[in-house]
Amino acid sequence: MTTPTPYYIFRKQAHDFLAKFAKALVSPESNPLLFQVYGFGGVGKTTHLKQVKQTHELQADFAEVSFGLTAGIETPLKLMEKLYELLPKPTGLWRRDLLPKPDPFTSLYDQYQQTVYKLKTQPVQGKSVDTQQQNTVKDWFELGTATLLATGAGYLGDHGTALSLGLDATVKAGGMLSDASQALKPTKERIQELLQEHPATKNDKELQELMLEPIPKLTHAFAQGLIEKTQRHKRSIVLVLDTYEKASSDIDTWLWQYLLEDTPLKSYGVRILVAGRRSILEKESWRKLQQDRDLIYEQRLDEFNKEQTKEYLQHICITKSGEIQKIYKATKGLPYYLNWIKQEKEKGKEIDFSRGNQAITDLLLQGLNLKQKQIVQLAACCRWFDRLLVQYLMQKQEIDFETGVHATIDCFDWLTKCDFVEFVQGHYRLDDVARDVFRLSFCQEDKTRFRQTHELLAKYFEKQANQEVAPDSPEPEKYDNSDWRQYTAEFLYHALFARRNEGQRQFLSHFFASRYLKQLEVVMIPFRAVVAEAAVENYRLLPDSTEKFLKA
Repeated sequence: MTTPTPYYIFRKQAHDFLAKFAKALVSPESNPLLFQVYGFGGVGKTTHLKQVKQTHELQADFAEVSFGLTAGIETPLKLMEKLYELLPKPTGLWRRDLLPKPDPFTSLYDQYQQTVYKLKTQPVQGKSVDTQQQNTVKDWFELGTATLLATGAGYLGDHGTALSLGLDATVKAGGMLSDASQALKPTKERIQELLQEHPATKNDKELQELMLEPIPKLTHAFAQGLIEKTQRHKRSIVLVLDTYEKASSDIDTWLWQYLLEDTPLKSYGVRILVAGRRSILEKESWRKLQQDRDLIYEQRLDEFNKEQTKEYLQHICITKSGEIQKIYKATKGLPYYLNWIKQEKEKGKEIDFSRGNQAITDLLLQGLNLKQKQIVQLAACCRWFDRLLVQYLMQKQEIDFETGVHATIDCFDWLTKCDFVEFVQGHYRLDDVARDVFRLSFCQEDKTRFRQTHELLAKYFEKQANQEVAPDSPEPEKYDNSDWRQYTAEFLYHALFARRNEGQRQFLSHFFASRYLKQLEVVMIPFRAVVAEAAVENYRLLPDSTEKFLKA
C-alpha cells in the first residue's frame, strides 16, 4: 500500500467503502459493479477517490474523468472514447498473423467515425452531397445522443417516448404534447434509406446495424475491450466518474441502461467509481435497476465530527482546545474549509476565530477589503473568466482595474492568485465549493445587485456574439459560427438569472432555432449548467418564474 495522502482522516464511512471496494476487486462476481460516494460539496469525495486510487494503484489501472473539468466527454460515445484513451494500450503480438490483435472497441469506434465522415462528405451514386443528406447525418449522429439512446433502447414503437433532453424536450418546451417517437420515425427512415443507398454502407448489413444503433453496439465493444484488457494485463480496471452531478442525463441513461444493465462487466475485474453530490438511487430508474440486479453500493460522506476535526487540526499544529472548538463551530467540520485553514497556516497567515460561530463565508473572505470581496463575488457569478471579462466588470462597477485591489497588481492577476481559483480548459474559474458559497452570499446580501451583475454578464456575451456575427445576419450564418455559439450559450446562461420572462423567451427562441439549425448545444450548455447548479442550490438563485419555467 502506498503512503496515504497527508492529513487524510479515515472516517468509518471511508473505511467501509474501501473494505467493500477491495472485496470487489478480489471477487468481482459476488460484489457490486458500481460504487458511489456522495455528499455535500467540500465533504471530501474527490479526496476519497484519490485515496482509493492510491490504495489500489498496484493492482488496478484507473481511468478518471471529472464532469465540468475534463474536456470532450459530453456524450456517451465521447465519454467511452476518453476513458479508453486513458487506459494502457495493448501490447504484444497476435500469434495468428503476427500483428497486434484488433482492439474490440477501438476498431469498431474507428469504423463508426470513418463511416459517419463518409456519409457526410461522399455522395450517393449518381447524386451530389445535398442539404438533405447532410441534415440527415447531422440529425442522426451529431445533434445529440437522445435519438441514439432512444432507438437503441427500442423506444421507436407506437407508444414510445424519447429519453433525456432531446426531441422530447423540444416538444414539451413549446407546451405541445406529442408522441416523440413520431418525431423520431422520419429521421430513422431517412437514415435507413441513406445507409441502403450509400456506397460506404449499402452492401454491409452489419455496418448498417452499427450506424442505426451505435450506442448499444459500441458499449458492448467498450465492455469487451475492458474485459480483454483485464485478462491480458492481469490487472483490474477502475473507471472513475467524478463530479457526477454535472453529467448530462444522456450520460446517466447510458450508464445505467447500457453499461451496467446490458453488459457482463460484473463478472470481470472492471469496477466503476462515481462521486457526486446526490445519490444516484434518488432516481427511479436507478432504484429499479438496483432492485432487479443489485449492482450498486453507495456510501454517504458526512462532515468530520469533533474528534476527527481535532485529529486533523493537530496534524497542522493547532492543539489548543479553545481554538479547536472555535474552528469546529465555524467550519462545521467540512474538510474543504479545514484544508483552507491548513493552506492559510502554511502561508504563515493568522486566522481570527474570536467571533466563535462565524460564517464560513466570512472566514474565506477574511483579510480581504470591501473591494476585494466585491471582486470575488462578481467572479463567482461567472462560469469562467479571463482578463477581458474582469476588466469589463471592473469598469461597470467603477473599480480601477490596475490598482483597485492592490497597489502593485491588477484585479485579474490578484484574482487568479486566490487559493479558490483554478485553471480549467483554458479559462479561470472559482472552484465549485467556493463559487457556491460566494454566489449564495452575494444573492442573500443584495439580490438586486446579484441580478444586475448577471445582466451585465448577459450583455457582455451578447456583445461578443454580435461582434462575431452581426445581429442582422441570417440565422444560419450565426449558428454556423462556433465562437458565436459559445458566446450565445454564455449569454443565455446569464439571461436566465437576470431577465425573468424575457430570459425565458430568449431561451425558447434559441431552443427552436438551434434545433432547426442542428446546433442544439447553444441551449443545452446553459440548460445543463443551470440544472446542475439548481440541484445543489435548490433554485435559490433563480427568479421564481424561471424556476417554474425550468421545472416545467
